[in-house]
Amino acid sequence: MLPEAKLTAILQENGLKLVKHAVGSGGSAYVHRAEVTSETEGMPSSGTSVAVKEFREEILGIPNQIERIRQEAHIGSNVAHRHVATAYKLIETQDYALLALEWIEGMTLCDWLQEH
Repeated sequence: MLPEAKLTAILQENGLKLVKHAVGSGGSAYVHRAEVTSETEGMPSSGTSVAVKEFREEILGIPNQIERIRQEAHIGSNVAHRHVATAYKLIETQDYALLALEWIEGMTLCDWLQEH
């Protein structure tokens, strides 16, 4: 996982402010909460909360995985459905890949499964 200071700097360069570091995680990524600070193409309006999916280093090392992440970002930016988070922006370098997504309030899948 990126150190909080480095993540903060990367997000600031891309018009986002880190609100909460590591709000969740899954098999392929960590999730952070951020807020849009400057309006850029493809991003929601300033002040909007977004989820930032930080793909795990070991996932990025799998052949063709970065292409799959690009496909996820492209498809997610073209889907509008109440059960699918909209993808706003992919931020990538050789060292990391971050995907800014629609922030959806609610419980985690794990919590929901435990209740049902």
